[in-house]
Amino acid sequence: MKFLTLSFLVLFSFISNAQDPLKFSDIITVENVSQKELFGRAKIWLAKYYKSSKDVIQTSDAETGQILGKALYDFKPKSFMGSEAVKGNIAYTISIYSKDGKYKYIVEDFQHEKFGLLTTAEEGEFSMFGSSKGFKKKTWEDMKKQSEEEAKALSESLKLAMGKKSEADF
Repeated sequence: MKFLTLSFLVLFSFISNAQDPLKFSDIITVENVSQKELFGRAKIWLAKYYKSSKDVIQTSDAETGQILGKALYDFKPKSFMGSEAVKGNIAYTISIYSKDGKYKYIVEDFQHEKFGLLTTAEEGEFSMFGSSKGFKKKTWEDMKKQSEEEAKALSESLKLAMGKKSEADF
């Protein structure tokens, strides 16, 4: 019985400390626009938003209205002493799903090239030789904040593009 109780407590503490990956998503209504048109708008937006949409788009299916892409942005720490060690790319996944009259986007799986997956945890699991706990915490918060800013800029740009009629409709 003691073993069972101890096993339960260990399992519970592990589960309660688990953190969710950083993720941003929304469902946007675009009245009277077909799934096909929204899919086309999303593809055009990807081509304009990213330098090379061919490198970003991993899969796309016009029939189902789904696009999956992988992109990255350059993480530049905000004026921390010793921040050269944490500069680098943060990769993320963007998914766009279109249906008649609405679309959904998901921006997730933010991964720093040196420190791994960004989560909702208050502190990162990464270790840096010679760095203080305060520096690690500030760096972690900065990575999450910049990822949120990236997702917000992306979603605002996507929303504008998805609300506009195609330039081919003149």
